[in-house]
Amino acid sequence: MPRLGFSLNYIKKINISFHPFWSTPAIREFVQRTSTKHIKSTNPKCEVKLEVLESPECLFKEVPNKVEVEYADGSQQLITPVKGMHVEEIQASILRRTEELELAEELKEMKANPATGPMPIGFFKGRKGVKYAIYSDDVENEGKGKRAKGGVKTK
Repeated sequence: MPRLGFSLNYIKKINISFHPFWSTPAIREFVQRTSTKHIKSTNPKCEVKLEVLESPECLFKEVPNKVEVEYADGSQQLITPVKGMHVEEIQASILRRTEELELAEELKEMKANPATGPMPIGFFKGRKGVKYAIYSDDVENEGKGKRAKGGVKTK
């Protein structure tokens, strides 16, 4: 059973709703995978809510199944599995977004930490002798010379 490196990191909440009488194997498998101890341990704060639609009016018309994912940055994703869709496709779409969030966080950490991040192109002293580093993406190329927009505080 391939896992695709699936975890609940960077996910705040998952709402899953489906009707048991309609074709739902991908959603059932997704529920099973997200409820394992290993997956839950990747983010204990993540809420996984399951809604089984059992109303009588749903017996004669097909109700769309859905997986709603809310990420740590507040963005949301709606996945509506169609007939024939596999659980790996649901996981892959969630994994793509979590990898984007992970990369954005790593880039932010690298930029804030001069020891692991890009090399500064210069330094300047601010108020009270605080030293700031200037990086190439902090520089604007407007007018005659280069002007620093700001910098990252160093020790």
